Amino acid sequence: MIHQVSKLKDANRILPYVMVLQIAVLEAAAQEHITPETILDLRVFVPILEDHLNTKRCFRDRSEIIARWIMTGKKDIRKSLVEPLSRFANTPVAERIRFIDAIRDDILLLYHPRDAEFKVAILRNEAGDWKKGARDFLYEFYDLWQTGFPGYIFPRSRQKYARQDFVQEFEKCNPDLFICAVCDGAAYTTKTAGHVYTSVDHFFPRSIYPHLSCHPLNLVPICSCCNSFIKGDNDPMILDDRPLQLIDLILPYQGSDNALRQKAYIAVVKRNPRHPKPEHPMQLELKPARDFDAGNKIAAFNKLYDVNGRWNASLDEIEDHVFRRLTQYLAIIDSANLASDPDALIRLLKTLMAQTDLENMGKDSFAFPMVWLLKSYIDQVENQRENAPILKALTDWAKHNSQRCKLLEVHSEVIKQRVPDD
Repeated sequence: MIHQVSKLKDANRILPYVMVLQIAVLEAAAQEHITPETILDLRVFVPILEDHLNTKRCFRDRSEIIARWIMTGKKDIRKSLVEPLSRFANTPVAERIRFIDAIRDDILLLYHPRDAEFKVAILRNEAGDWKKGARDFLYEFYDLWQTGFPGYIFPRSRQKYARQDFVQEFEKCNPDLFICAVCDGAAYTTKTAGHVYTSVDHFFPRSIYPHLSCHPLNLVPICSCCNSFIKGDNDPMILDDRPLQLIDLILPYQGSDNALRQKAYIAVVKRNPRHPKPEHPMQLELKPARDFDAGNKIAAFNKLYDVNGRWNASLDEIEDHVFRRLTQYLAIIDSANLASDPDALIRLLKTLMAQTDLENMGKDSFAFPMVWLLKSYIDQVENQRENAPILKALTDWAKHNSQRCKLLEVHSEVIKQRVPDD
C-alpha cells in the first residue's frame, strides 16, 4: 500500500462472528455419519446444524433462526449454500476436520502476520471437488453481505450488517484519504445521497483464499482499476513462481509507518534509449528508502498492482500536474525574477515538495510521484544551474505571464456573467 489505512473498529468486532459462523456450519457438515445426502435432506440436517450451533456460546440463544436462515432461507440462498456444502461432505471426516483446523490457523495468522504461508489455497486445477465445495460455500456466503447479514447472527442485537456499513466506516476512519491507497492515482469512491460506491478488494483473493473472504483485515476499498483490471485474482503469495511468506508483503491495516510512502522513494531516471516505443525520456522507479530492508515487498507490490508501469504510462500527466502547480504558485509572486534565479527556484521547489508531502498526500492524485518529480527538479537546478531544463521552461512561461494574467482577468468576468441576475 502506498498509503496505509486505519483499522475499522466495528468491522473488526462484527465480521469475526461471520467467520465463526462459517466455520461452525462446516463443522456441522464434518461430523461423523454426515454425508452429502444428509445435508441435502433439510429435514434431517437443519436440526443437526441447530444442535451444533447450540454448542457455540455466541449463537446459543438464536441457533434455530440462524440454522433456518442458512439452510432454508430464500430459494437462491438455499441453492447457493446447501449444494456446495453437500460437496464438502463428500470426503472422509478426518480430511474435513484437518481442513477446518487449517482455516482457523490461517484466520489467526492474518491477525498476527509472521514468516509463514497460509495452509489453505484452493486452486482451480489442483483442489479436489470437496475442497471446491467448501470454497463455493464460503464464496457464496460472502455474497450475502451485499444485501446484509441479518442482525440475529450477532450476539448483541443490531440491525443487519451490510457491505455499505463497512464502506461508510472505512471512509469515517480514513477521513484524509480521498484517492486510492494502492495506486495514488484515482479516487476510490463515487457518492450519491446516502450511498458510497467503491470496489472492495480481497487482498488475498476469495477465489483462492475463500476462508478469508469475510476477514476484516483482508477487505480494503480501492479503485476499481487496481482491484478488477490490474490485480484481479492474482495470488499475492507467489512472485515469479516462488512462494512468499506473509512478512514479504505490504499488507493493509499495518499502520502508517508501514506505508510505502514512508518506506520507499521514487527514482526519476533516464529511460533505456533502446526501448521500442516513443515514450517519455524519463521513467519512475519505486525503490526502498534508506534503512528499509525491503526484501520482496516492493517487487511483490509491483507484481500485484504494476504501479511503476502505470505511473510511467501517466508520466506526461504527472509532469503536467507539477508544472501547473509551479506556475500557479509563481503567478501570485514575482514570477519573472524567481523563475530565472536558480537559488530562488530551488527554495520554491523545496517548499512545494514539502507542502505536497505534508498537505496533499492521500488527497490529490499522484501526490506521491509528484513529490519525487519535484525532488528531481531540485537536483537538476542544483547541478545544472541556469542550464536546467525546468528553469528554462519556467523562464519561457514567465515571459508570457503578464499577457496570460490579462486573459485570466477577462475570463473571470466571463464566468461571473454565466450566473443570472437575481
